This record gives sequence, structure tokens and C-alpha cells, in this order.
Amino acid sequence: MENKTGKYFKYAIGEIVLVVIGILIALQINNWNEQRKNNKSRKQLVQGLISEFEANYNQLEIAIKKDSINLKAGLKLQQLMKSPREVIQDSIIINLLTKLENYTFNPTNGALKSGISSGHIHFIKNNILKEKLFAWDDIVKDAQEEELLYRADYINRVSPFLETHTQTADQIELYKKYIPKSKFKSNFFELMSNPQFENLLVNRSILLLDALVELKPIRESNKLIIELLKQELTDN
Repeated sequence: MENKTGKYFKYAIGEIVLVVIGILIALQINNWNEQRKNNKSRKQLVQGLISEFEANYNQLEIAIKKDSINLKAGLKLQQLMKSPREVIQDSIIINLLTKLENYTFNPTNGALKSGISSGHIHFIKNNILKEKLFAWDDIVKDAQEEELLYRADYINRVSPFLETHTQTADQIELYKKYIPKSKFKSNFFELMSNPQFENLLVNRSILLLDALVELKPIRESNKLIIELLKQELTDN
């Protein structure tokens, strides 16, 4: 009886061990499957983010280039206001006025927002990358505040002032083939002799300088994010 009890006991222990091993194996397989799914989700997110941030980087380059052209045009007009009238050509003024355009950086954040809302952003392994992705929206909003200021300045102050001295038809380079030439003459001499116009240009230059100060670090951050995303993609 004692031998049979010992055998049954050993058999029961063996059964328990087998069950435990089976459970552990099942859990491990489940963990592998979950990890595989997470890695798949991570790679899909990272690929989407790379496309998104590369597009944002290109748009940032355009924004910085256009703002720089805008700034140079304003500074050149300020310089010309100090020049003798005979050296100022209307065609030059028109060309510079057409460069006082507005351009704002509006990044696409679909993949980033989706990654944050779904929680898949936590699958990203690089903690520095995660921190930069979470901070991205805030630093963009800071820059957009400066851009919106100079855009509002142009719409509410510069553009109405120009309309009192120049004909809009003289300044629409992109639409010249659609819009007929005005029969009225722009008064560029009066415009370039007006101290209020100089004040408007100086204020606009300050706003543009502030916007560029905000945009250039964002470009560097965007560039670093792309590099870290590409490293993340190769990390298995």
C-alpha cells in the first residue's frame, strides 16, 4: 500500500509539474504573440511617423525660406525709403511688395495623434524619442503663435494701409493673367515717403524675426526626430 501511495503521489506531482510547464509554455507563447503584435504596431506607427515628419520638415523648410524672403523684402523697402526718389523704381517696389506674403507652418499630426490616443506610442523603445514626440505639439503651438501675430498684422494693418496708396492689381503677380491691369495709378512715391509705412515695416520685421527664432529650433528638433525614428525602425 505504501509503495502504491508513493507511486500515486509521484504520479500526481508529475501531473502537476506537466500542467505547470504547459501553462508556462502557453503563457510564453502568448507573450511572444503579444510582443510580435506590439512590434508590428510599433513598426507601422514608426513608418507613419517617418512619412509625417519628413513632410513636416519639408514644410518647415518652405516656411523658413518664405519668412526669410519676406523679412529681406521688408528690410529692403526700409532701406529704399532712405534713398533718393530718382533711384527708386516702381517695378522694384512692386516686386518687394509682392514678397510681403504670409505663410504659416501647419504640420500634419495624424499618425502622432493616433499613436498617442491608441497608446501605441508607448511601444517605442527610445525614451528620448518618446519625450520629443510628446513635446512636439507644444513647441509647434509656440511657433504658430508668433506666425499668427505677423499674419494678423499683415491682414489688419499692412494690407489696408497699402490699399490706400497702391492698386491691388499691381501686386498680384500670380494672378496677372486672370486679373486685368488697373486703370488707376499706384502712388509709390507717397507710400515710400510715409513714416507710418516705415513703422509698419519695422514692426513686421520684428514679428518675422521672432517667428524665425521659433521655427529654426523646431526644424532641428524635427530633423532629430526623423533620425531617431529611423533608428527605431531598425531596432528589433
